[in-house]
Amino acid sequence: MMSLREELLAIDGVIDAQVDDSDRPGGVKVRLGSGADADTVGSRVQQVLASHGLKSRVGPRHVEPGTPPPPPGAPASVVSLPARGATSASGPVTLEAVGAAGLESVSVSEHASGLLVTVTAEDGRVSSRPAASGDEGIADAVVAAVADLIAPGGPPPRLVAIDDVAMADTTVVVVVLSTAAGLVSGSAVASPARSRAIGLAAWSALA
Repeated sequence: MMSLREELLAIDGVIDAQVDDSDRPGGVKVRLGSGADADTVGSRVQQVLASHGLKSRVGPRHVEPGTPPPPPGAPASVVSLPARGATSASGPVTLEAVGAAGLESVSVSEHASGLLVTVTAEDGRVSSRPAASGDEGIADAVVAAVADLIAPGGPPPRLVAIDDVAMADTTVVVVVLSTAAGLVSGSAVASPARSRAIGLAAWSALA
């Protein structure tokens, strides 16, 4: 018999599912690929929850009229679900973008002193960090620059891992960061500018 997490992962469009506790889960979080139809996936999620004794409705997404589909590199989406045993009176489950706003651009430039990563927020704030050569050095600098914009003056997070997850025709970049509060993760749809995808994933993890 499949577990709740396995059944959620089997739903087309779901790229990750987290259950707080396998015996007495305090909540469930499902991450959707940016190309997934959230309404269709939400309906399937509701059916799976009902089969496991979770009776709640999936509320409508809050999407501005005329919003275009997310471009390559856009962050994935996440749906937070109620704890096991919750009733329909507990309110709707809503779909929301992870780190949907905030990061404008990520650039890597070469200077006489080496590489420099510059991250720009949508409100115009800019943070630059020197980067060691190689993909790992650039990724570390991107994470540090993103952290500067989200929590200026705070202790910089440490990049623990980066993974590319293939889902159908979409590749998702997943980062795991070590912060003062513990491990956090974020994801973004891969794009030709890998540094931007890493930046978006780091933003979704830290925001």
